[in-house]
Amino acid sequence: MPRTLVVIQSRLSSSRLPGKALLTLAGRPVAVLCAQRAGSTGLPVLVATSDDPSDDGLAMTLSSHGIACHRGSLEDVLGRMATATSALDDDDRVVRLTADNVFPDGTFIDTLLSTFANAGVDYLGTSSPDDGLPYGMSAEVFTARALRKAAEQAKTAFDREHVTPYIRRHMRMRTFQAPDAEPVWRELRCTLDTFDDYLRLLAIFTNVTAPETTNWRDLVQILVRQTRPAPIGTLFTLGTAQLGLAYGIANTVGQPTSDQTRALIHQALELGVNSIDTARAYGLSEARLGVALERRSSRPRVITKLSPLAEFDAQATPAAVRHAVRASIFESCHALRQPRLDTVLLHRWAHRTEWEAAAWNELLNLKNEGIVGTLGVSVSGPEEAREALRDENVSHIQCPVNLLDWRWRTSQFLAAVADRPDVEFFARSVYLQGLLLLPPSRWPRYEGAPPQHLAGILSALVSQLKRENREDLCLAYVRGLPWIKSLVIGLETPAQLHSNVKLFRHPPLNENERSIVERAIPTLPDTLLNPAKWVTS
Repeated sequence: MPRTLVVIQSRLSSSRLPGKALLTLAGRPVAVLCAQRAGSTGLPVLVATSDDPSDDGLAMTLSSHGIACHRGSLEDVLGRMATATSALDDDDRVVRLTADNVFPDGTFIDTLLSTFANAGVDYLGTSSPDDGLPYGMSAEVFTARALRKAAEQAKTAFDREHVTPYIRRHMRMRTFQAPDAEPVWRELRCTLDTFDDYLRLLAIFTNVTAPETTNWRDLVQILVRQTRPAPIGTLFTLGTAQLGLAYGIANTVGQPTSDQTRALIHQALELGVNSIDTARAYGLSEARLGVALERRSSRPRVITKLSPLAEFDAQATPAAVRHAVRASIFESCHALRQPRLDTVLLHRWAHRTEWEAAAWNELLNLKNEGIVGTLGVSVSGPEEAREALRDENVSHIQCPVNLLDWRWRTSQFLAAVADRPDVEFFARSVYLQGLLLLPPSRWPRYEGAPPQHLAGILSALVSQLKRENREDLCLAYVRGLPWIKSLVIGLETPAQLHSNVKLFRHPPLNENERSIVERAIPTLPDTLLNPAKWVTS
């Protein structure tokens, strides 16, 4: 019978909420509560922290509460996990948790272990939102053999820091699916990454009399009751191209004023939007965002894009490109009024390799300097996305996805996505730049099924699938794709904001309903699916 060891990763040097493992929750430090809940059914629990002096206080706190502690490298977390489990046999099981997720308990871990035992894989883990669970209801199970193989063979800093990507890429893996998960769960958040998260958890555990043993499902139900109806959180990313310039075939309003833009952004934040998309090339967008977000106690995640570098041709020198990239980043920092950028994307995938990869390499330098957080790319189609997925430094991909576009359903693309579960996909152009909401007379010219025929199909699908309107159908289809984390929705008016938020509160299409849509829509040409190829005259 294989043994099991629960190992909880923890450190105090979090960049977003330093010292969070020692914040008080349910009358004890967060790391202590996490360990107590993980061991609630009798499983042995060990907290793996670093041997850096910054974690001395955490180690002493754990010891004073009788919780086993192992200390290892601060940067090489994979190595730390391997040494923490050195006493296990190869077939023994390791359960990996992180101390910022306090909802998982012994019963949840037991369910994962039971599933793992029958799955015939080397790795089983949660993956929000595909698993149907709230973000932060996270755990992973793998064999000690798999961990040791990763520790011996993984070489990149990314794999050493994040522990399991190497296992997921090179060994048999499966994503855990929560039995009987309610649709709203996947839209909730129970992790501890910001001060707002801490306030949420404080409110939840105020209503709990036995914090060590309260079942995880009971905590989730409290979370459901305390959260505003159908929260949209990271599922809805506010697109701001329209706030900086006149944009989109369906835009009849034009560019909003500065005051209108600020009011719209504030309304979006009040409605629960916590992710905003912008770009250097979006005119006044970054500057207007900077003004709107200044002095707010809790800032949303801002995703921006590098300058399109249109001033350079193929003969430009790498040195000139590097200077332009650095200038673009600092201009974004200045406009957004923040010293560090959360996420930066290449505006064009071709810039990944052009000029001897000077643009991408300079972004990597800026990331290493702490000026840029997450790096990613904006792509125009699945082929570019597949190429991007081969780069381990790409962790964010923004792509145009809508219910007409069959290209994102190919087995080659979906297999590439499955190999990189660490990459987050944000879908833009859900309405195909507004085209899907326009009458057929305003569609561009293309070969294939005429616009009138497609409009009839969409109307029939709205009726068959009991959706509110065509907008609801378009959103629900893309929201239902398990590999999509968020939808970038461009807006110009408060009415559009409230209409879209209302539709986000409807359930997404399930797998069977998505199949109905995919069978009904004919294969369409690139001249329709790619707005860059539209002929409108």
